[in-house]
Formats: sequence, structure tokens, C-alpha cells
Amino acid sequence: MSENEISIVEAQANDVASIGALIARAFHDDPMSVHVFPDPEKRRKSIAWMMGRCARYGLLYGLVEATEEQTGVAVWTSPAHHKMTLWRMFRAGMLSMPFRLGWRTFRRFYSFGKTSQRMHDQAISGPHWYLFVLAVEPSRQGQGIGGSLLKRGLAWADRDGLPIYLETAGEANLAFYGKHGFEAVDKCPVSGTDAHLWGMLRQPQPAAKEG
Repeated sequence: MSENEISIVEAQANDVASIGALIARAFHDDPMSVHVFPDPEKRRKSIAWMMGRCARYGLLYGLVEATEEQTGVAVWTSPAHHKMTLWRMFRAGMLSMPFRLGWRTFRRFYSFGKTSQRMHDQAISGPHWYLFVLAVEPSRQGQGIGGSLLKRGLAWADRDGLPIYLETAGEANLAFYGKHGFEAVDKCPVSGTDAHLWGMLRQPQPAAKEG
């Protein structure tokens, strides 16, 4: 399937549960997922619930796009809302995480979140788009879905003359994002694990001249 054949639509509030489940499948073996949720039987359900809240945050404070068949999803926060606040987290249903996930799991997640936020703050402070999560159904990876979802966000940022920031814990993802103009600007070990988190930044790029 070519990228031109992939139909992408804006997600709606009633898509939150299915989007969370999709992200859970895509990130089941991600280093951070394994660290935060070491029990594989609980991991998928916990990630699905947590990512459903993240999708809701994107719907409230950015944009969530998915393929028409929900084989891939991109959750973005807008330049005005990339910084999480308690009020925004409350509206998205995130403040119940300690009770839903359990305190031990939440402490691991909170430690990871602090590392992620510190890297984000150090990498960029001005207005920018933030790619919260990009996920593709495992059986459909390598078919251009992730690239199609990503390119739409790149076009918005280039149109607005704004950079994009993201984090990834998968070293294999560096080449994929690098192909789309991102550069690794930070690498940080995650406390208590052998894993690392990379911060990546893409500066706006001028439109190609015709002719």
C-alpha cells in the first residue's frame, strides 16, 4: 500500500478506547512499557487505559488523527498546549492514574515522566508542535502508515513556521524520524533501567519550489 492510498481522518471522542487499545498493541514491547509495566498480562490493559487518557488529552488540546481503519494513530498537542497542567490533566482523566495503575506502577511512570518533561523543557521553550505518540498496528508496520500520519503533522508545522519535538525510547526509531528531518538533541538514561530516552527536534522547513 502506498502512502497516497492511506485514508486519514480526525479521531472523535468515541474513538478513545479503540485508540488506546491500538497504542497498547503497538507499544507492548517498547522499553518504557516493559519497565513501567513489567507484568506482560497487565501491560496491555494498563497501557490501553493510560493511552486512552492521552488520546483524550490530544482531542482537548491538540489533534488526534488515525487511519480510517484505525491501523495507525498520531496524537499531537498544539503549540499553545504542549505543557501539561493539573487542570488539563484533570479534564483528560489523567489524575486517577495512581489509583487505576497502582502506586508502585505509578511511581515508575512518574519517574519516567519527570525525565521526559525535563528533556522536553531543555530542548525547546518556544511555541512548537509536540508529537505525543505515533503508533501503528504491529501487523501493519512497514506499510507507510506511520509516515503518512507523520507527514500531515510536518505540513502543519512547516505552514506555521514552527518546530516539532518528540521523545522515543526505541533506538530503531531514530532512523525513521531522521528520514523526516528530526535530529536527536538529547539522550538520557532512565533511572532503574538499561533503557535510554531520546529527545528529537525538527525545525520548520520551507516548501519546495515548483519548477
